[in-house]
Amino acid sequence: MVRTIALWLLVALVGGWLAYALTQSPTFQTCLAEIPSDATANAFIENARVKTVCTGRFLFETRDAVLALATIAIALFTWTLYRATQRLWKAGERQLIASNRAWVFTQPWPHAIEFLSGGEIAVKKMELRVYGNSPATVYELYVDFSDKEPSGDDATYPRDPIRQVYNLAPSNQWWHRETFKTTDARPYIFGYVRYIDAFGEQRESRYCYRLIRLTDDIRFPFRTAGSAAWSRFT
Repeated sequence: MVRTIALWLLVALVGGWLAYALTQSPTFQTCLAEIPSDATANAFIENARVKTVCTGRFLFETRDAVLALATIAIALFTWTLYRATQRLWKAGERQLIASNRAWVFTQPWPHAIEFLSGGEIAVKKMELRVYGNSPATVYELYVDFSDKEPSGDDATYPRDPIRQVYNLAPSNQWWHRETFKTTDARPYIFGYVRYIDAFGEQRESRYCYRLIRLTDDIRFPFRTAGSAAWSRFT
C-alpha cells in the first residue's frame, strides 16, 4: 500500500515537472506569441486549441527527448507489471499448496496403550495419519516421556529420534510398531513427526499428551497437555 502511494506520488511529481517544463519552454512560449487568436471564438476552446498546437510543436521539436522519456516510462511500467504478476503468481502458488498439501499428525494408538501393574505403562503403537489431498513421506519420529508437564516457549528433544521412512497416501493411516515404556510417575508423552510433503517442503508436527489410567469416569487413555510450543505444526 505504501509503495503504491509512493509510486503514484512520484508519477504526479514527474508529470507536474514535465507540464511546468513544457509551458515554460522557449518553444512553447514562442508558439503562443506567433499563433493569432480568434477573438470571435469561445475563449476556452480557443485557448485549448492554441495550447494543443503549441504542445504538438514542442513535442515535435523535442521528439528525441520525448522518445527517451517514453522508453523509460514503458520500462518502468513493464517492471511494475512484472512485479505485480510475480506477486500474483506466488500468492496463487501458496494457495495451491495450502489447499492440496499433506498434514501428518501422530499420537499413541489408544487401543495399544497398556496400563500394567506396579505403575508401569506400555505404549505399543504410535499412529501416523495423513490428512489432505496429496501424499507425504515421513522420515523421522520422536517419542519421549516426562514426569512434569512440558511448558515454555521452546520445545526441546534431547534424545535421538527414530529415523524410518513411511510413504503415506492421502487420507492414509499407519502405525509405528514399537513398545515404549514409562510409569505413572512419568505420564507425559511428547515428541514430533517430521515429513516431506508432495511439494518438497519439510514439515513438522509436534504432540504432547498425558497418559491416564482408565476408570469408570475416565474412558479415554490420554488427553492433550503441555504449552502451545509442544503442539505446534508447520
